[in-house]
Amino acid sequence: MIENKYTKGVEVTVGPMPINEQGEVLLCQTRHRLDGAWVVCGGHVEPGETLAQTTVREAKEELGVDVEVLEQLCMEECFVGPPEFKRYGHSIYFTFLVKIKSGQEVKIDNDEIIAYKWMSPEDALPVVGMSYRKPIQMLIDRKS
Repeated sequence: MIENKYTKGVEVTVGPMPINEQGEVLLCQTRHRLDGAWVVCGGHVEPGETLAQTTVREAKEELGVDVEVLEQLCMEECFVGPPEFKRYGHSIYFTFLVKIKSGQEVKIDNDEIIAYKWMSPEDALPVVGMSYRKPIQMLIDRKS
């Protein structure tokens, strides 16, 4: 029998991707990524929680802001592991485009998130982690 390195099974996760009035997206660097890539913040769906509820909760926990969910941008399946990520994982990942509610400033949690930056989708594409390229490319394609 082959050893299963994905000990948590298939994980359902979401990522709130804030977009501002200039069309820039907010990306983060996390302690979980070992390669320094920029990513969409996010986390696991809790039992009994909808994908949209998880999106709102994760934005509050990791970015310190309340958000309005605009749309589900895409769904991806990804496999991660060393050397890019601290452990092996198999995720079904939903990216949601969100808008930060008026008058709020991002306050990263400094637990998981160590840095954040607003970037145009074009600037984000070459520096974002592989599993986050599809939603960024979708935003670029919308402009053309």
